[in-house]
Amino acid sequence: MGALGPIYIGKIKTNTLEVLVRYNEVILGKVCEGQAYDMEFENRNASVNDYLLMSKKKTGSLFSLCFEIPALMGEIYLEHRPSLKELGENLGIIFQMQDDILEMLTSEENMGKGTSSDIERRKKTVLSSIALNMIKKIGKNYKIK
Repeated sequence: MGALGPIYIGKIKTNTLEVLVRYNEVILGKVCEGQAYDMEFENRNASVNDYLLMSKKKTGSLFSLCFEIPALMGEIYLEHRPSLKELGENLGIIFQMQDDILEMLTSEENMGKGTSSDIERRKKTVLSSIALNMIKKIGKNYKIK
């Protein structure tokens, strides 16, 4: 994706340089950081807030960029750029959550990919992060008699 993006961006006729700069900012500054969080969480627990930050940077920023680029290409829509970015970011987070849940509930055929890779790689999912928060909450309120 990193190599193909600039090739296709080069075919854009309006604000090409601005789109290319924004693409690089997102890929290098957000997606890579989100992926680093994702890999870090293989070795430690991740709270729901940790998970949401990772999803926002990794998947949310990529979706956000996809919603932002048309606004940059059609200059009459520039006023909607912030709203489009926010919509894309939120849809990216939702997509990541849905992917986590479907991997646990559906078949490889339906997913189009393996369904046990997250568990095998000890990746933190929205479900494991919610469970961790619940355990912490129960642990604080639980008293041994």
